[in-house]
Amino acid sequence: MFDDRSIARPLPKTHLFITSPFLIKFHRFIKLIKSVHNIRIESKMNPTIVKEIVNNKREGYFLTLDIELRPETDIILPTLSSKLLKSIVASGACNYWIWKLYEKQGPIKPVTFRLLEAEGGRKLYKKGGSNPSEILTLKASSKVNAKIVVYIRGKLDDQIDTCSGSFNFGQGILNYYMRSFTIAKASEASANVEGVGSIKLTFRTPTAIASKLMTPPWAANISRRYHNLYRLLPTPSLLISNTITILLGLVGSGELLDNRVHYYLGRLADLDMVETDYRLRPETVIVGRDEYGRLREFRGFTGYVIYRIRRNSATSTLLDKVFPYVMHLGIGKLRAMGMGEVSLEPLDGKG
Repeated sequence: MFDDRSIARPLPKTHLFITSPFLIKFHRFIKLIKSVHNIRIESKMNPTIVKEIVNNKREGYFLTLDIELRPETDIILPTLSSKLLKSIVASGACNYWIWKLYEKQGPIKPVTFRLLEAEGGRKLYKKGGSNPSEILTLKASSKVNAKIVVYIRGKLDDQIDTCSGSFNFGQGILNYYMRSFTIAKASEASANVEGVGSIKLTFRTPTAIASKLMTPPWAANISRRYHNLYRLLPTPSLLISNTITILLGLVGSGELLDNRVHYYLGRLADLDMVETDYRLRPETVIVGRDEYGRLREFRGFTGYVIYRIRRNSATSTLLDKVFPYVMHLGIGKLRAMGMGEVSLEPLDGKG
């Protein structure tokens, strides 16, 4: 009887590549792919997860300060006019507790300094590609509107001062006074999209959303090796994922963020939402200069997108109850400085 075990011969030299670094990496890759297919996500995407996010027990409030600015002389504005508003608060001249809240919080800032708004609704910021010597100015005695939006977690303990006065920021003297403020309970906020088949999102200031938000959980470690890239197309997955990230960062639900819930809900949004019309325009914004004097630029988009949305879906519920956070505080890169200002309008349509 033939027994191949009785034959002892060395492997041919052509088989020695099995131990090569390339093949070792290849086998590790195959092992990784197999582990990905065995991932069980039911515990992360059970039916209660949306309810847990929407009905978060941590109470909070949206505070909006409406401020009017009038320069005494012609003044030169920063490339992002919201920096002027930020300087007034940081100086202690008006509700300094807002600045302390801004500095204390982590990467998800609970404060947004919106861009100054001239008469007619024009947002004041310097666009890239224009004449480098061109500057933003405000004429003496002209009037501009400004808003500061704050998310306050827990009880509203700090006193809100209806402040007014003058501020010298080096380029001239600016008179300011707070015309009014509003307080809205976050748990009662709604975008009014329940049962609606279509919605229109209008991006009023340049917006860009990080592509890393939709990194699969199994590739999270790999993605840390790469710099952030920003998308100029607001896909449903990126919108919902960024909205969930902002919400959980504000209310302090780090455990849900660690479980990559924003990724799974973003993937679900691609099943429930689809673009049916859009008009978007890319824009470059001059942010300022770096330590070497080079221009810092930000590339984003403005315009609108109309989405068809599945009625009474999980995504519809999230938009209705969670998107108000974004409508108040903005979305995407540099939202704390007034970028990513977005509004939502419910439309009639099939869903």
